[in-house]
Amino acid sequence: MTADLFASSMINRVVRRLRGPRILALSFLRALAIVAAFAWFILAPRELPNRPEIALALLAFVAYSLLIFLFLWRRPARILSFHDPVLLMDLAFALFLIHLTGGATSTLFLALLLIAGLQSYYYGIKRGIVTAVGAAAAYLWVIWPTLVGAEWANFAVRMAVLFGTAVGMGVLGEIEERERAEVAALSREAQGRERFIRGVVELIRDGVVVLDEDGRVITWNRAMVERYELPAEEVVGRVFFDLFPNLKYEGIAAPV
Repeated sequence: MTADLFASSMINRVVRRLRGPRILALSFLRALAIVAAFAWFILAPRELPNRPEIALALLAFVAYSLLIFLFLWRRPARILSFHDPVLLMDLAFALFLIHLTGGATSTLFLALLLIAGLQSYYYGIKRGIVTAVGAAAAYLWVIWPTLVGAEWANFAVRMAVLFGTAVGMGVLGEIEERERAEVAALSREAQGRERFIRGVVELIRDGVVVLDEDGRVITWNRAMVERYELPAEEVVGRVFFDLFPNLKYEGIAAPV
């Protein structure tokens, strides 16, 4: 197995285990947030105030995230039902780290954008906006002592970006959900047509065989089963002219 096939197989296995690619993406974004937070901590100046407290907060966030990953792997449906407590914990960690890293000047405000955007994308634009309102109020309360001078202008810009992210991701989520519903409806319609056609083929008294481009049997109706006493499950997928080699010499194989 090549590396690409192995990677694809592993991803498909994880997607099936997590019950969909959207949950895999959610896990990936959480992991990305952990990596970004630790990259920021490593690159931050050594004289950064509250450095030990920040390290402890990051380690606690990692432990909490690992617990979520474990539940997502073992019981994805159960952990997804606790999205409200998870949201509150994520906001608490983000706001605490913002408080420790400078308040109004902290670049970790970006965590609030990620939280609001994900809530809007996964749970709807209304929930995203409510999350943005709550996050904005809590953020203002946390940074109030450091909100002086030009930081008021920065705060206004950040609020605009926060609400814009919630609205934008909500719109994208609704478009994707609508498209997914349309694809599901088309798939059900196609399956219904296929069942109807198969039903008609099975009722035809004459033998009917359908081959793919490689000459393999994909349909073998009831009349063929009765005539040749070969069950369909033993025939489908096999090359037709391997089943009836004499037909090769009767001039049938070439035109087919």
